[in-house]
Amino acid sequence: MFPGFYRERAAISMEPPSSYRVSVINPYDCPIDARRLEVAVAAALQARSISCADVRVLITSNAEVQALNRRFRGIDEPTDVLSFPEEEGLPSGDIAIAAEFAADQAQAHGIAPDDEIVLLSIHGSLHLAGLDDQSDEERDQMVSQMNSIGSRLGLPVLEYWSSVHR
Repeated sequence: MFPGFYRERAAISMEPPSSYRVSVINPYDCPIDARRLEVAVAAALQARSISCADVRVLITSNAEVQALNRRFRGIDEPTDVLSFPEEEGLPSGDIAIAAEFAADQAQAHGIAPDDEIVLLSIHGSLHLAGLDDQSDEERDQMVSQMNSIGSRLGLPVLEYWSSVHR
């Protein structure tokens, strides 16, 4: 889980009657529409039949995501997105997205950086909802769900989406 001070930053919540609370934390003022992220997170959770969740999305630097990856996964390298469920079996938790990594990845995928960040928020939300992508079968299911949700939100369909690691 993120250090508590992130939760105290500018939180943007879904309006009622939604049973989702989505907070976007963007300390470096990355040019992203927080409302798009809220809608994407809610859509991903709805797609997994989750009716209630509290999710925080941190848009941050490669260095910070690398530090989180090192601390919580023992992997000392940046990555695009990390998900941290609050408790096993609950869909609430934290998602960290590396903005620079997402911009590079967007270029490799041929899409806009903000679209990539929205896709990553969907990906992270699906992880919070219990999907994994360790096996080929799981990855195929994850990408299919991401594309299904993303296409409903006007995002490009990337049949072979994957993280682009350096």
